[in-house]
Amino acid sequence: MKKYENGYKEKLKYWGDKYSTAVKEMDTEAMKVALSKLSYFNERHSEWIASQEKSIEKGMIVAYTDENGNSRWGTVTRVTKKTVNAGRVWDSKKNITKGIPIETVKEVGDAFYANWRKSDTYRCM
Repeated sequence: MKKYENGYKEKLKYWGDKYSTAVKEMDTEAMKVALSKLSYFNERHSEWIASQEKSIEKGMIVAYTDENGNSRWGTVTRVTKKTVNAGRVWDSKKNITKGIPIETVKEVGDAFYANWRKSDTYRCM
């Protein structure tokens, strides 16, 4: 598969132009084909945009909302295409939350450590 360095903008423009031409010519079959291609490449472009953002990796400290609606911090213990598992920051093998949708997880390592440095526990060390 060809790697698109700028996403699928060129494909979207091409099929958008094809669709416009088909509308002007009242060619319903060409419109259907062009709409199908536009839909496909729009989805691929959305995926491409998402892939350009910083990807979540095992070991990162992340913020997420648990199944009860509470905001949590955790260390990523497993990553799949659509979900993340996260455990405690200091002991990630305990209290693992599984199946967190990856789009709801945000990497927050710097913020976590900045917040922790202000804590009494850190100051007492």
